[in-house]
Amino acid sequence: MTTSKKTAAAAAPMTFASSDLAAYGHGLVVIARDKGTKAETATFVVDVLATGVRRANRSAVPLATFLNKALPALHAEHHTVPVPPGVALAILTGAVAFAKKSGLPTPPAYEEAVALFDGVTAGEPGLTFGKNGKPHFRPMPGDNEDAIEATLGRLRKTCGPDGFTYDLDEFDEDVIDGDDDAVSGDSVDD
Repeated sequence: MTTSKKTAAAAAPMTFASSDLAAYGHGLVVIARDKGTKAETATFVVDVLATGVRRANRSAVPLATFLNKALPALHAEHHTVPVPPGVALAILTGAVAFAKKSGLPTPPAYEEAVALFDGVTAGEPGLTFGKNGKPHFRPMPGDNEDAIEATLGRLRKTCGPDGFTYDLDEFDEDVIDGDDDAVSGDSVDD
């Protein structure tokens, strides 16, 4: 009986999320499953305000490398904290569902990466999606003008001019092509 409990405990995933995901809206969700000397891992770049899961990747690394190098590096960059597996899954599935309502796709690697949650039941995410009930687009580091305009265009098409808000932070509205002036909601920083 003790052996089966150890096997079940060893099979439980380790899950982490950015500590400021609810406050900032962007961050990471990470899962790792111990497979003996290796760890199956997946990392998700998440935007709970509008675009859902922006990037996902799955890999296998030596368990010691994950625990001693990868996890501390992620923590240093994104201040990750342990979260229950059901919460991590709820954040991902909630963000994806919210983005899909606005016609925003998930990355191709999402399904393969989220499969690491096999056997986990989604709980409560502990955060809300969007801002004031609407998608709120804010570019993430590394977004280029074309990607920003494509996202704004899709939001305009699926949500209408009053159905979402945006904040371009460091981007000047003049940089973005299209009829952004037709979009209402939060103003763009000048």
